[in-house]
Amino acid sequence: MTIIDRIKELAAEQRISLAELERRTGLSSGSITKWGKSSPSIDKLQKVADYFGVTTDFLIGRNVTSSNDSNPEAELLAAHLNKDFTDDDMAKILDYIDMIKKSKK
Repeated sequence: MTIIDRIKELAAEQRISLAELERRTGLSSGSITKWGKSSPSIDKLQKVADYFGVTTDFLIGRNVTSSNDSNPEAELLAAHLNKDFTDDDMAKILDYIDMIKKSKK
């Protein structure tokens, strides 16, 4: 999955277009689409990551696990909670969310 694919997926989840995302993040019109052919600058990528509450590593595909192990909803929620949480704190949060999901089945 490319940077553009991840951004489109995140935008679709929030029901906004890429054009609207560009407006909300202060990026120039059509700039995100151009990232399919050229790499974005770090500051522009960070603006998009901050908007969605994800890491730049997520956008570039560095911290993506296999589909069997991933839980994108939980990861997104955890990313919004507190940027000072340790990895251990985040693991506990994800475990708690998984426990709640299992109890709803």
